[in-house]
Amino acid sequence: RVRAFVIAVVPHLHTVQHILSDSPGQGLDMVCRVLFEAQQEYFRWANETANGLAGVQPVDFSKILGLVQTSRVQSLCPLPSPWYEMVSAPPRPSPPGVPAARTGGGSGPTTRGGTAPAFNAHADQGLMTRFRDSGHSTINAMMAGHSADIPKHNGQQVCLTWALKGECSQGCRRAGQHLRYGRATVQAIHALMDTCGVAAGQP
Repeated sequence: RVRAFVIAVVPHLHTVQHILSDSPGQGLDMVCRVLFEAQQEYFRWANETANGLAGVQPVDFSKILGLVQTSRVQSLCPLPSPWYEMVSAPPRPSPPGVPAARTGGGSGPTTRGGTAPAFNAHADQGLMTRFRDSGHSTINAMMAGHSADIPKHNGQQVCLTWALKGECSQGCRRAGQHLRYGRATVQAIHALMDTCGVAAGQP
């Protein structure tokens, strides 16, 4: 079952990382969420089997696979903090006499100090619900074909991923705008969504 799950899910991970996300860090986070869920399902089955529990069912990855295949990976739970530490930690120094591990020119997760996700504790629920219900898989897709200016906060363009999805990457080029947006900024983002043809949310 593990082998069948891997064969089925791997072709979809490219879509998860590069199409359903707006930043490399966010894409890596979603892929790792898939792997974490599969790992925990296997560990649950192994633990119940090792403890001799009656009626233990074979591990089943169908729910996880279904979420991946239908582009609903964001509904999976966030990763435990140790996983974020692993994907964002700098490479460990090699022992004396051992060549340093290659890092792919500094673009891999172990050399990007900001690939760990950042979560917006003050995200406006109305904005997030409206984007979620818009049917668009990414913010770029939402804005495609529309002439809409990204609203500004304190004179700088807001991070729409931060505002509309409630999370972004610490390596985002607009990380300085990972702030609590006031009412005027929230209304400006709603206006942008109006321009992009997104249906208004329920009052």
